[in-house]
Amino acid sequence: MKKIFKLLVVVMVALFVVACGGSGDADLTGGHVRIATPRGPAALGMLELMEEGTRNDYTFTIVGAPDEIPPMLVRGDIDIAAVPPNMASILFNNPNLDVQVLALTTMGVLHIVDTTGEIGSVADLRGRAIYASGGGGTPEFILNHILLGNGLTPGVDVTINFRPEHSEIAALIEGGLAEIAMLPEPFATTTVNRIDNLDYALDLTAEWNRISPDSGLVMTAVVARRDFIEANPDAITIFLEELEASVNFTRNNVEAAAELAVTHDIIPAAPVARLAIPRSNVTFISSNTMQTYLSSLLEVFYTQLPQSVGGSLPDASFYFIP
Repeated sequence: MKKIFKLLVVVMVALFVVACGGSGDADLTGGHVRIATPRGPAALGMLELMEEGTRNDYTFTIVGAPDEIPPMLVRGDIDIAAVPPNMASILFNNPNLDVQVLALTTMGVLHIVDTTGEIGSVADLRGRAIYASGGGGTPEFILNHILLGNGLTPGVDVTINFRPEHSEIAALIEGGLAEIAMLPEPFATTTVNRIDNLDYALDLTAEWNRISPDSGLVMTAVVARRDFIEANPDAITIFLEELEASVNFTRNNVEAAAELAVTHDIIPAAPVARLAIPRSNVTFISSNTMQTYLSSLLEVFYTQLPQSVGGSLPDASFYFIP
């Protein structure tokens, strides 16, 4: 009877451990994971990963612009990268590379800022000139979609002047050479706080949602090389868990996150970071919801210009769904 009782105790403990998840993730083996992210909103959701000890060993490379990332993936210098959504699709269509998207980590971060005080709606942009960065990328296609959805033809009803750097646009505004600009966070907050007569005019996330309520305005997709995913399943599982926790840390601990953003050279000053982080729409979306949001957004881009997503829309194998 004692043996039977002991056996029952062992079984009950085992069942309790399984029910609590104790025999699952605790047994996963972490690995060395090399990550690249552009400086800006894409990096904000990874702040805790950069700072805290984790089950994976992370090495971060912070780049000035997303265009620096594709060669690093092709060469195998990095395993995971945060990129604009259309770049994720272009990478998937690259014959020299095979990637999957793991998660979405920022939604809309674009704003129209204005020195005139006369822009209260998209219609008010008719006949105006907008200065922006991101020509040929996600920001351009988002702006085009919003203009077209409000009956304005880009390049005809609205002049769009693209510049390579956010800092150049800020300098043009400060010098009185530009009145209206499209800027992402945290650069919008940085610029508005530095230039006295500059203010927020339009939240392009809200404008997008008015005309495309069924399509999420994704700004950052986290992709990984498929060979790395297949060779390191435990490290990927751990990464996704820790990435979600890191995103939640940034969202729920703005003061601490602002300090880390300065420490890791993401945002230049803590007061600006404290204002910019809540406006940066840091989030964590994975699995089927990720596929729904991203596929619908890529269809919008593909309709404008097929080459904006690499010539064709990704199939279901693009999406990492455990």
